[in-house]
Amino acid sequence: MRRRPLFLGLILIGAIVFGLSRIDVGEKVRDLTLPLRHDDIIRQQADRFDIDPALIAAVINQESGFSDQTSNAGARGLMQITPETAETIETLSGGETFVY
Repeated sequence: MRRRPLFLGLILIGAIVFGLSRIDVGEKVRDLTLPLRHDDIIRQQADRFDIDPALIAAVINQESGFSDQTSNAGARGLMQITPETAETIETLSGGETFVY
C-alpha cells in the first residue's frame, strides 16, 4: 500500500521535470531581464543588424521613454530621429526607405 503513493509521486515528479525540460529557459531569462515594449520589432531588428537588443532599448528609453512623439526640433518616433538624419541613415544603409 505504501508503494502506490511513492510510485504516483515519482510519476508526478517525472512529469514535472519533463514539462520543465520543454521550456526555452534562455527565452524566459531574456524576457525577465529585458522586458520591452515593442520587443518584437526591437528583437527582429537587433537580429537583422547583429546588435544587442538592450542597446536599442536603451536608446529608445533615453530618447523617448518608449513614447512615440515629435520633439520641438522635429525629431520623430521612438528613437527621436530628425527627417534629415533619417535621410542620411537611408543613404548610408543602402537606401532602405524610412516612413516619417
